Amino acid sequence: MKKAQVGVVLVRSGGTTFYQSQSPGPGETMLFLLWNTTSPPATIPLEQTWSSSGVPASLGYFLFLNKIPDASVLAAFEASIRKDLATPAATSFAWVIYALGKPPVISTLLPVGPNASKAPVVAQDVPLALPPGMEGLGLAQNAPVLASENADFLTGFTITYPPLAGSDPPSAQGIDLPMTGAAVGAIRFAGLVNAGPVKVQDKALKSLVLVQIDPLRPVDPKRTFQTITGIQYTLTQVGATYQIVRSGSAK
Repeated sequence: MKKAQVGVVLVRSGGTTFYQSQSPGPGETMLFLLWNTTSPPATIPLEQTWSSSGVPASLGYFLFLNKIPDASVLAAFEASIRKDLATPAATSFAWVIYALGKPPVISTLLPVGPNASKAPVVAQDVPLALPPGMEGLGLAQNAPVLASENADFLTGFTITYPPLAGSDPPSAQGIDLPMTGAAVGAIRFAGLVNAGPVKVQDKALKSLVLVQIDPLRPVDPKRTFQTITGIQYTLTQVGATYQIVRSGSAK
């Protein structure tokens, strides 16, 4: 018999308005901060933290941390981090560095808000905080933030690109924020890198790579890595436009 799909349930931590996954993935260090402090429930289904239109039932912040504070200091950590966060217009995200006895440091804040159609989008341009020497990565203002689902259960989010005149409308592809499994707190995306020296000015051979980056663990090979797929594309400039055509697999 096929096992039924089970959704993520967030469980309240002590007397705080922090919630943790009932079944966290390996090494998961995520807290959900419920913004409303009035009569917080014992549990929150992950689906209630998000809405494709308007304000979700359980509005707050997903906090990705380098480590979870001990239960004895969790209330003090909550009081401190709330001072650094504004009331969210939609459930938002933050990567936070925690050290005992020190104020928390928000490494990257990803605020989400409604657009004119009340759908969640990135509220402002967000550069991802990465160490010097690493390629920069940013998220653009007005980029739609879409929920990923499996059997009607929320499993993550995808940040696409803003609507652009003359371009195809944003689809459910882009930068992924997994909310289940071993990659919670990391971001994932596919990209193209040069397969070799560019010999022709208007044409280049590109290799498709799959990338995972944990902004708080950028040098941990289990959390930040790049996988070469062996699939290649040819990028060609045609006047003021570019074309990408699959050219086969690397040999």
